[in-house]
Amino acid sequence: MKTVYKIIIVILLVVVAVLGFKLYTNESLFGNKQSLSVDTIKSGLADIAQLATEEYLYTSVETFQDQKTFKDFNIPLTKKSFIIKCSGVIKAGVDFGNIKVDVDEESKTISVSISGAKIISNEINNGSYEMLDEHNNLFNPITPVDANAAEQTIKEKAETDAISAGLLTKAEDNAKKVIAAFMNQYVVVGGYNLQINGN
Repeated sequence: MKTVYKIIIVILLVVVAVLGFKLYTNESLFGNKQSLSVDTIKSGLADIAQLATEEYLYTSVETFQDQKTFKDFNIPLTKKSFIIKCSGVIKAGVDFGNIKVDVDEESKTISVSISGAKIISNEINNGSYEMLDEHNNLFNPITPVDANAAEQTIKEKAETDAISAGLLTKAEDNAKKVIAAFMNQYVVVGGYNLQINGN
């Protein structure tokens, strides 16, 4: 449903942009005196970049433990452990700054080439982070470094799970849908053919 809402927003933005352009120039969007600018297309695509992201929500409960060692032997009475419970959101999308656009006026074709989707953020939700069942140790205390390392491990595992669940594929597909919705103004009004190419 989120993808549908995003596409609806893009279509509304396109309608407003087209009507505004016509009122400003008082002539057709694709009159004989005008040519379609690649920069104009790129500028419009940059404005909808945030609409072309995909999210993956995760909840994690992980146990972490550590014990000091000496020459591969565990030192007694130095074991520490704790459990971290948290939830977060991973966002993935296509880099709209690297989109390539080519306009062939002879064949009336617009080609849009996008790079593969990638993870752009991974944030743990405020208030969801809890450290539970702490077993501290006088000779090997739990430190902020331990907590940060554990958090990083959780994020890396969540990203692996997200990719396995098809997050990047969904993000690229979503980007193509949003781009197609935006480009529809040129297809319908200008009579252009549209090609969207991905990696």
